[in-house]
Amino acid sequence: MLALCLCGCGTKYTVDYCGQKDSYTGAKDSYPAGKKVTLYYSEIATDTDYSFILDGEPLNCLYEESKGYAVRFTMPAHDVRLECRSYNSMLPTTIVSPELWYSTVTVYANYSEDSAIMREARNGETMIISSVQHLPVYLLESTQDLEWFKTGPGNSLSLDQGYDEVPSFNEVTGNYDDEFFRDYSLLLAYVQAGSGSFRYELNDLEKVDGKLVMHVIQTNDPEVYTADMSGWLVMAEVEKEVTKDCAGYDAQMDR
Repeated sequence: MLALCLCGCGTKYTVDYCGQKDSYTGAKDSYPAGKKVTLYYSEIATDTDYSFILDGEPLNCLYEESKGYAVRFTMPAHDVRLECRSYNSMLPTTIVSPELWYSTVTVYANYSEDSAIMREARNGETMIISSVQHLPVYLLESTQDLEWFKTGPGNSLSLDQGYDEVPSFNEVTGNYDDEFFRDYSLLLAYVQAGSGSFRYELNDLEKVDGKLVMHVIQTNDPEVYTADMSGWLVMAEVEKEVTKDCAGYDAQMDR
């Protein structure tokens, strides 16, 4: 009986590092069940934050000076998948669920009535539906798409300007490179506003009948506001897994 117990206790289970094993100091291919594992994720980029997911559950990992992010977990009696997700630290992050994760920020864009804004949107056919206020939405999946937006539908917008506390589009997207677009897509919803005093944000992101829908809300209702026409881009970073099978895209203003 003792021999059987010792044999069973020696069973090891593997860790799938999602191709990033070399980024974890001290990482091993496998551990016995019950082993308290401590790893340090040391490949840290500027203006980037990280979250760590073990078998679909977020881990509470803190950064330790000169070591990196301390990733700690107790090895269960089965194989596990350890995933590192990186995102622009300028964006407030929301983990909706392991299946639908996104980061969001709103940037200044200025007011424009350029026809390309509507013509190039991914949801132009929805603008005739009056029961819901639809917003022009764009999907950018590469650095080429980003440049297309800047020179196409975004050409008439003030992408290099911020507004009070709100950053500019160019400031937020300055670090978006081929590596970023390898894992993530970028959704944009353009909001026209009757005042630069109004603020907007992404309230929810959901899939409805295969279509990915951004739900935008106005976050303030000031009694006194400026009379200048304005415009904003509500942005969402989403994983490629979320967008790869989408039947379409939409953005709506929720009241």
